[in-house]
Amino acid sequence: MTAAEVRSLICDDQDLNFYLGTHRPRWLVTAPRDVSLFISHRVLAGIKKLPRPEYRHYAVDSGAFTELSMFGEFRTSPEEYVEALVRYDTEIGDMAWAAPQDWM
Repeated sequence: MTAAEVRSLICDDQDLNFYLGTHRPRWLVTAPRDVSLFISHRVLAGIKKLPRPEYRHYAVDSGAFTELSMFGEFRTSPEEYVEALVRYDTEIGDMAWAAPQDWM
């Protein structure tokens, strides 16, 4: 395979979207609209009234790595995590995607 052929395989037909990780839920409203955000379920879970931006491209991290490293086990069941994701999608708006609860 030539170098030109290899280059043609890498993200040719797809837009690359960078997600900026943040622990500041207010950034969902205040960050520039063209910045996609990646925010942890562990940050959002404790907020009673979630921010409602006009538009925000965002994704949610499960926080599973931190949960496992702190407690040695999942404290959030898969059902609780899915319920939280539905809440975020409903209250914050159109979530792009959510990370699974993975193991370390």
